[in-house]
Amino acid sequence: MSFALATPAFTKVQIHSQRSTTSRASARAGLHQCKSTSNARVTLTTRCTDESASADASSRRDVLLASAGTVALSAFPSFPAMADDELVTFYGAANPPATPGKLGGTIKSKARYTFNVPAGWTEEVISKVEKGTNGTDVRFNGPSRKKEKCFLLTLLNYGGKTGFTMEQPPVTLLRSLTGSLFFFQDALEAGELTAKAITKNGAKFFEYTLDGPESYLIQVTVTDGRVFGFFVTASEKYFQTDAPLLRTMVDSFDTYPNAPGADE
Repeated sequence: MSFALATPAFTKVQIHSQRSTTSRASARAGLHQCKSTSNARVTLTTRCTDESASADASSRRDVLLASAGTVALSAFPSFPAMADDELVTFYGAANPPATPGKLGGTIKSKARYTFNVPAGWTEEVISKVEKGTNGTDVRFNGPSRKKEKCFLLTLLNYGGKTGFTMEQPPVTLLRSLTGSLFFFQDALEAGELTAKAITKNGAKFFEYTLDGPESYLIQVTVTDGRVFGFFVTASEKYFQTDAPLLRTMVDSFDTYPNAPGADE
């Protein structure tokens, strides 16, 4: 790109050198005077020639700048947009309920949990009320016609209470975690729930499958006294047709140990 831009700059200076002897002498005198205040080639040429030459230079300069802009823009690579179903990694901070709602999560070094989500899904801003009432930390919405979405709940066991532990029966733990989610309680009553214990990176998780008009894949774990539940849902039809995507999403869910003092 630099070589392409240099060529018209030299051409511009050479054009002025072909003018009459008188103009050339005047230009030399002007150039000599201007050199004491500026070393810029273009500035010298446009400011130190006669009026007609200045007008000509301005016109040529406009053309050259336009050409240079075109070259500069074309030099930048155009990156293809991500496909809507391409998965990206989300890192969540599990901030306290009083934290103002924001988008984008956090960086890996400060994350308390992570999961993968399709690039085309839309993240919602979570209000303080929702965060404080039911522990919703993040939610993404997929295509509305499929009723696809994912969300994460996290609650802290305050005051040293027993609260949530992985020693609880899995269904009891899930009902306790989702007690304030009325839409999920309705889905739970209308569907058929199965649960099993799994191990991920040495940690114990409960995995749930809820089959019904609103179907869910869920994984729940407790890390440093804080319970985390990741929910992926779709309509009954698309829960089957998009099963590989939903399964990949829920399997990507994981948590990180707490940094000292992070939940204080």
